[in-house]
Amino acid sequence: MIDSLTASSLLVAQGDTVTIKASGHDPDPGQTALLTSSWATTCGTLSPQVDTTGNDTTDGTSTVTFTAPLADGPCTVNLTVTDPNGVLKNVASLTIQVGAAAAVGSAKMTANLDTYR
Repeated sequence: MIDSLTASSLLVAQGDTVTIKASGHDPDPGQTALLTSSWATTCGTLSPQVDTTGNDTTDGTSTVTFTAPLADGPCTVNLTVTDPNGVLKNVASLTIQVGAAAAVGSAKMTANLDTYR
């Protein structure tokens, strides 16, 4: 389960960087350390794009750095967290507005939990 998804800023200038952090957990004991986070973006770049997260004493965390493109407009960053069995997945996204003329940023988060059968 994805517990939180935060960004250091949702409104940036071209070429700026934003730190994005997610935390989550697996309800099964011993599985949080094995969660896999996969990041993607519609524009700009992310570093790193995939990483293994978590430990079983705290929520699993995953952090990426988003670098804004050299063009104005919205960029959507997507996160998919998968349990070690590949059965449970959560998806979340947020939108970062790129451009000095932008008045406001926006965020949209959607989380879907697939159940194990």
